[in-house]
Amino acid sequence: MRSLPGLVLAALVAVPAYFAGRAAPTIGGPVFAIALGALVGLVPRSAAFGPGLRLASKKGLQAAVAMLGFGMNFVEALRIGGGSLAVMAATVSAAFLCALAVSRVLRVRGKAPALIAIGTAICGASAIAAAAPAMEADDEDTAYAIATIFVFNIAAVIVFPAAGRLLGMSDYGFGVWAGTAVNDTSSVVAAGLAFSRAALETATVVKLTRTLLIIPIVLILVARTARLRAAGSASAGSVSQGSASGGSADSGGAGASGATGAVRSAFPWFVLWFVAASASSSLGLVPAPVATGLAGGGRALILVAMAGIGLGVKPSAFAAAGWRPLVLGLACWVSVAVSSLLAQAALERW
Repeated sequence: MRSLPGLVLAALVAVPAYFAGRAAPTIGGPVFAIALGALVGLVPRSAAFGPGLRLASKKGLQAAVAMLGFGMNFVEALRIGGGSLAVMAATVSAAFLCALAVSRVLRVRGKAPALIAIGTAICGASAIAAAAPAMEADDEDTAYAIATIFVFNIAAVIVFPAAGRLLGMSDYGFGVWAGTAVNDTSSVVAAGLAFSRAALETATVVKLTRTLLIIPIVLILVARTARLRAAGSASAGSVSQGSASGGSADSGGAGASGATGAVRSAFPWFVLWFVAASASSSLGLVPAPVATGLAGGGRALILVAMAGIGLGVKPSAFAAAGWRPLVLGLACWVSVAVSSLLAQAALERW
């Protein structure tokens, strides 16, 4: 019941966004949902709406993505996901190389550059939230990275569909582009739906495949943090060699425990629901009319989730990020978008 006010508000904003999207399909309902939500969000409101808006933008989005699985052929999903791995390799490499180079030029210190690269390369704020404790980032770096990623999530929903049409991209090509180059799952889904229903299906599968990269990234970060901690303890010389050896083992144990916890909390469980929905629909376990209805319900729920995101926009987040992390985020965002296009052109999949 605590979530009811926020859910109702998000649903009320989603209704006009739906009709606006039908009237202007080149813009799309998700863009209108975010924009209308942001406008309504400027009006002061009770904190009672908070739980429902968070539920709509997080769990609501995950449920919507899982429901979209009922409209996707399982074999086709595997083909699309596997076929996009080469493009993902290009975009992930571009994000980290760009963050390394630009952060040195702009003198962005701390762990914010790495967090921005991870958020841009993998899956936005959720990847940052998973990586921050694994690399022992402080709250300021984490907040900067999330605020920066948020800015470009909103920008992607507006820029990508228009750019895709300007470039004359196919539904498949745009879906791979959005799935590999847009930061957050919500923005990928919104951009895909704004372009076309076919692009939405491709973008969703590619994005979910890309999201699984959280797991190896977190494992690598935890192992690196444990190794640095052990090396620091050894160089300090404050304990005996035997104690240092024990400390190293403890660090390794803490690292393994931290890796398990981080992976468990970061794992995108809704991906499994998407796979299950796709498989059950493809095998005929769910009647075709029911599967079609559930997939349509997922697209409707996306608008509610986008409205929830728009209603949660805080203008102060833009100012708090500062200009240096924003420029770094812009550089990473552009490098990922361009590298995805170049990889697709090289593979002749545009």
